[in-house]
Amino acid sequence: MKQSCAHKVYEQIAATHGAAEGIRPGGIQLTKRALAWCQLPPGSRVLDVGCGTGFTLGYLSDVHRFVATGIDASSLLLDRGSARNPALQLVGARGEHLPVAGDYADGLLAECSLSVMTDPDRALGEFRRVLRTGGKLIVSDVYARNPDCADRLLQLPSTCCVRGAVTRERLVERIIDHGFSVDLWEDHSDLLTKFAVQLIFAYGSMNGFWLRTASDSVDPGEIQRAVSEVKPGYFLLIAHKVAGKIGCQERIRRNG
Repeated sequence: MKQSCAHKVYEQIAATHGAAEGIRPGGIQLTKRALAWCQLPPGSRVLDVGCGTGFTLGYLSDVHRFVATGIDASSLLLDRGSARNPALQLVGARGEHLPVAGDYADGLLAECSLSVMTDPDRALGEFRRVLRTGGKLIVSDVYARNPDCADRLLQLPSTCCVRGAVTRERLVERIIDHGFSVDLWEDHSDLLTKFAVQLIFAYGSMNGFWLRTASDSVDPGEIQRAVSEVKPGYFLLIAHKVAGKIGCQERIRRNG
């Protein structure tokens, strides 16, 4: 996933047993849920943006028989993926600059990656560019359940993996403005709780996790206070690319 300096967090988590099936809440089970809903046929061209070591990519290729390509900014994670499975199609790049032709993909996955990208709006523009009209966008990620405190996350270090979480309303607005229609939103915050338990087992405590992954000068107590106030949740969103100018109709509706 790893599109900003926050990719160092996922390199750290990748070294833990809890990341064996993907460095995100829900792991492959949430991916299965999304793909069952989308019903993409075998042979579909699918991009996994923020693929990490490629665990999901192997599932996309071997089980669903998709023409699957994984994209990640972390050379360390990509090297691990290639060593584990040389057949994987892995590409080093950022979500904001996808080395893919326009209208190429039938589906694009951004699983726990959009929120850590340096410029999520530019990334969504790239997602639209590379998807064909009607192509499916699958996003699972953290979001801020307490809108009154969402801005508190912006005060956290840039290396903090929850810093980019926004409210449901802001996220949906952002996706619509980039030329998508939202088909499904599901709350899966229970999966975030389970993932936090995995991190506690791996690092001894959440403070231990923040100390290891955020930065050398981080105050783990301050991060934990901000996170508690924001009440982060986890979601699955599925959208499709619509024809026409990006976000034009939605902007007209809102500005009426």
